[in-house]
Amino acid sequence: MPGFFQSIDESAFTTTIRTFQNFSQLFQIPIPTFPINSGLNDTAVYLTLQNGYLGKFSQSVGNSQFSMNTPIAQGDYRTSFNNLLGVKYVFAKANTKKAPVVPYGYKPVRDKNGQVKVFPAKARTNAVQAIENMHGTTIYKSNNALPLIYTQFKTVSPSAYNKMSEVDRERVMTQGAVVDNSKDNTHPLKYHSPKKNIDYTVKMDTSKIVYNGRQLTKYRLGIINKANSDKLVDQPHEQVSLGANLEKTKDLLATNRSIIESNHYQNINGLKEMTSDVVGNPINYLLKVKKPKTTKNAELFLVLKGIKQTDGTPAEHRQWMANKFLLDNKLYSKMGKMDEYRHSILKPTFGGYLFNATAKGFKNGYNQYDNNNLSNYRQISNIVLNLGYSTHQRKNILLKFNQVKNIKFKSAKLVAVPFNKSYGKQMQKLKQTKPANLKVHENHVSGTTNNSKSGTMVTSIPYSTGWKLTIDGKPVKTFVVNKGFVGANLPAGTHRIKLDYTTPGIKVGKLLSGISWLAFIILLIVGIVGRFIPKKSPRKHAPKHTKNSSD
Repeated sequence: MPGFFQSIDESAFTTTIRTFQNFSQLFQIPIPTFPINSGLNDTAVYLTLQNGYLGKFSQSVGNSQFSMNTPIAQGDYRTSFNNLLGVKYVFAKANTKKAPVVPYGYKPVRDKNGQVKVFPAKARTNAVQAIENMHGTTIYKSNNALPLIYTQFKTVSPSAYNKMSEVDRERVMTQGAVVDNSKDNTHPLKYHSPKKNIDYTVKMDTSKIVYNGRQLTKYRLGIINKANSDKLVDQPHEQVSLGANLEKTKDLLATNRSIIESNHYQNINGLKEMTSDVVGNPINYLLKVKKPKTTKNAELFLVLKGIKQTDGTPAEHRQWMANKFLLDNKLYSKMGKMDEYRHSILKPTFGGYLFNATAKGFKNGYNQYDNNNLSNYRQISNIVLNLGYSTHQRKNILLKFNQVKNIKFKSAKLVAVPFNKSYGKQMQKLKQTKPANLKVHENHVSGTTNNSKSGTMVTSIPYSTGWKLTIDGKPVKTFVVNKGFVGANLPAGTHRIKLDYTTPGIKVGKLLSGISWLAFIILLIVGIVGRFIPKKSPRKHAPKHTKNSSD
């Protein structure tokens, strides 16, 4: 088995990761059809050929890239997620300045001279550099990708699994087979979570909030967004009027100070709310890690629970615009007010927003679609964002959002999941249980298992009742493992296994099709024969006469 391929999207080429559900709006057709057109084994899913169990698995482990049309996407670049699916190779854009961010264990393929092998891009005209690969492609390979079929000697019950966090659910699948029925929990696993909860403090970025005279000066000079604004404002600059509409302006500054103080109190024990200022500008936040060393050699996750956004009302949007004119020291004319009123009616907001988190140049996020987006809308209440694997410590996590008034969280946790040589050894041990002579041909998979003890057969084949398993020629019942894949009980010893796929209901479908065709042919024959049979003439009846008595 050559292993599965996966591509890294264009944002990862600059060590930045965005969610596939946002990016796929540009590539929704090419990416799902890539394996069909190329012949490679890819994790992409063709939209009209989806298996529902893929979505169940993806949602179960909290894959932030899950969407209705792309249930797997790129697995949020999570290490265990991709290892479980057997992703052995990852495509990435060749980048001479910065290496792309990849999950743990993926190393660049090198040539015979030890140099990173680059497959050059073909020269073409009218190429769009923003979305096309102009620099060639490199391939990253992992030796931890699990085979299509392997054996787990421990099992995880549904009750134990449901009590775990999403990051533990993903990791426990590398140690035991998760079963859906307690009767299949034949060898219970004693799982010890490797994750570490990371303590942090919340700091609001007040550098762009107008809350005092100095910030107002920067704002009216148009330098508040510049990194060196403090230095510029201390230098000789053009005269700025601060006296116009003084009392109303003071009220706005006081309101911004109140927002800062209130929000600081709310977030004193962890992130609870991200909010906007008096002109409706969303405020950025920093999560400052107390012990940065705990984030080294680990995947860092931002786990958000109980997410609830509040959209600005049309009246609030009009008030924000009025406040902006006041801070700009400009006249808010009646025509301007009318335009804003018209805009708030014709272009209302529907609760959609973007959320981004950045850790040491590694960016991830999610897109909450508007509630009037009938194709993609689903309310995101909980999400797990992978902030990447790194051998370096992460000190600050920058959070940004847009479009809505505020976002509230029931809880926001930073979780580090370590990856090291012991993880690699564990995956190599699992790989050794791969059946000998494993072959895949069309709808048939076969091989020979040789285990010293009984266990659970685990595959990365999406579960379907169409898959039928035989062991040494005898039928064996299959069941769901790891929340979405074909599994079965395997006896100890050497055994020949074979999986054959037949589309569920195809026999009944053929029978009904045959009956329908037969009925059609009979009706057709009756119709044709009926045209040649002479029709009987209708009988003529003599007219009836009524006697009229004149007696």
